[in-house]
Amino acid sequence: RSTLFPYTTLFRSRDIFRISSNTLWAVSSNSNWCSISPTSGSNDGSVTVSVEENTSTSERTATITVESATVTRTFAVTQNGATPITPPESQDRIFNVGGVTFKMIYVEGGTFTMGATSEQGSDAYDNEKPAHTVTLSSYSIGETEVTQALWQAVMGSNPSSFSGSNKPVETVHRYEFDNFFKNLNAITGENFRLPTEAEWEYAARGGNKSRGYKYAGSNTIDNVAWYSSNSNSETHNVATKQANELGLYDMSGNVWEWCRDLYGNYSASSQTNPT
Repeated sequence: RSTLFPYTTLFRSRDIFRISSNTLWAVSSNSNWCSISPTSGSNDGSVTVSVEENTSTSERTATITVESATVTRTFAVTQNGATPITPPESQDRIFNVGGVTFKMIYVEGGTFTMGATSEQGSDAYDNEKPAHTVTLSSYSIGETEVTQALWQAVMGSNPSSFSGSNKPVETVHRYEFDNFFKNLNAITGENFRLPTEAEWEYAARGGNKSRGYKYAGSNTIDNVAWYSSNSNSETHNVATKQANELGLYDMSGNVWEWCRDLYGNYSASSQTNPT
């Protein structure tokens, strides 16, 4: 992907100068970013010079020419280059394990409403109630599900029923992830683990960039998810649907995903970093 650097406007304005003459005159500019109005007249008059924003970092100069039957005058309009704004360094991280790369997306902490919120409508389950406020610290989460290729690289085997290196690993019990993360952490020197349910849901909703969609990244399920009506009852390669607001794929659909904490009933009380 490419990063677009925004620029600060250093010069964008217009100016007016007077022409004193007793005959016909004409004014022109040799640059389309420096425009003249009017371009001709007679006797004394005023001319407006309008200059467009310079989004390049390079200085540029236009030449304005004023002509009459007997006199020609030129002057230059010089515009400074824009100063680039350096974007903050990305806190996303890319890892390589046995030739298999995967990306961890940084999720800035925040507060959200967890559970059966209004945009879910009648699709919310009773065990998603009551909705309640949760505050989370910042963390990172996988850009996609764990792929079969990554599982193979870490574990040396692939238990999946729907074979495909870029498909999500499945037919894996939650406790098998204990060994997966033990091996992965030994290889990388990091501290990977399953997300908590609150971390998973906050990320699925788009974190603090959430636009309040019904599904993870859209109000139209086919845009973001493989599910019963479009999947042909099989898994599909990860990241083939639209990402959500955080750049995470398949947070709706494709496979069920394990979380770290055990099943339990919701409480209406507010919570911080629930486990």
